[in-house]
Amino acid sequence: MTLARKEMVRGFAQGAGAGGRVRLRTLSNLRWLAVAGQSAALFLVYFALGYPLPILYCAIAIAVSAGLNVVLAVRYAPAHRLTNREATFYLAFDVLQLAALLYLTGGIANPFALMFLGPVVIAATLGIAGAIMAEAALSFLGLGIQPPTASWGSMIGEGRESLEVAPRLAFMPAIAMFLTVLSFNLVGDTLRALTDPRQGAL
Repeated sequence: MTLARKEMVRGFAQGAGAGGRVRLRTLSNLRWLAVAGQSAALFLVYFALGYPLPILYCAIAIAVSAGLNVVLAVRYAPAHRLTNREATFYLAFDVLQLAALLYLTGGIANPFALMFLGPVVIAATLGIAGAIMAEAALSFLGLGIQPPTASWGSMIGEGRESLEVAPRLAFMPAIAMFLTVLSFNLVGDTLRALTDPRQGAL
C-alpha cells in the first residue's frame, strides 16, 4: 500500500512538472493584446473623454503585466511549453490584474464588470435552483429542516397524507417550488446567453 502511494505521488509530481499543451508564446501574445487594449482604453477614457481615473495606478497595473511578458521572454524560449502549474499561475495573475483594473476604474459600476462577474453570477443562479431541490428532497425524507421552520419539502411530505381530503396542501408548495426553480434556471440561462456570444441571440 505504501509503495503504491509513493508511485501515485511520484506520477502526480511528474505530471505537474511535465510540459503542458499551452505554449508560452500563446499566452504572451494574448497578454500583449490585453496590454494594448487596456492602454488604448485608458488613454481614450482619461484624455479624450475626460473621465477622472487614478491614471498612475492604472498605468502601474498595466506596466506590471507588460513587465511579466518581458521577463518571460528573456527567461524562456518562445516555443517553451508551460507546465500545468505555470499556466495556472499566469492565468491567475491575468485575472488578478484585470480585477485590479476593474477596482481602480469604478468596481462594480464599471460596465465591463459584467464580463468579469458574469460566469460567477450564472453559476450562483443555477446553483440556487439545485440547492432548493436538494433541500426539498431532504426535508421530504425527514432529513432536512425540521418543524416549526417552514420547508417546501416537509410541506409536500405532510400534505401527501391529506391528498384525498385537501390536495392543495401538497400541490401548492409543489407548484411554488417548481415555479421558483424554473425562474432561477431561466434567469441563469438568460444571463448565459447574454454574456456568452457563442450562445447566440435569444
